[in-house]
Amino acid sequence: KTTGANQIAEPNAMKELLISLHLQRYSIMKCFELIDKDYDCIVRYRTDCFPADNIFLRDIDFSEKIIYTPINLGGGGAVIKTEDGEQIVSGMNDKVSFGNMKNMKVYCEAYNNLYDDQINHKELVQQETSLYYHLLIKNNIKIGHIPVKYFMVGFEKGNGGRGFPTRISVF
Repeated sequence: KTTGANQIAEPNAMKELLISLHLQRYSIMKCFELIDKDYDCIVRYRTDCFPADNIFLRDIDFSEKIIYTPINLGGGGAVIKTEDGEQIVSGMNDKVSFGNMKNMKVYCEAYNNLYDDQINHKELVQQETSLYYHLLIKNNIKIGHIPVKYFMVGFEKGNGGRGFPTRISVF
């Protein structure tokens, strides 16, 4: 067996993925709740991520129903069962995201729907796949890519960057 989204090799691996998913989503939601007024742009990023390029927010159209992510370090993917049959759910970069206030509110409040999503689609255990499902499939928010790359520090193979806090910046 593989450790992909549809086949988790061991029950302990599944448990660890689900705990990590819930903790990450909860901390993102709590960070967003600290925002006290509307802003044009919300940036969600992990503190172990640094841009390798300049990011020009003024060049991004934040008026549409799109969440933007850098072009590298995405991941995930699963096949879920729907009423219409099976559907392939891709993954998305869940480490750095940009969007307007309304779209990022949906992004940051993914925790509120996580339990129902997990009950209905047990294969959504990876961060990237679960978030993609929440945004695109459930809320019709497109995933756009900006031509910016970034790198991660302190990342050890196999730990997924666990232990690094999330940050949300407003502009």
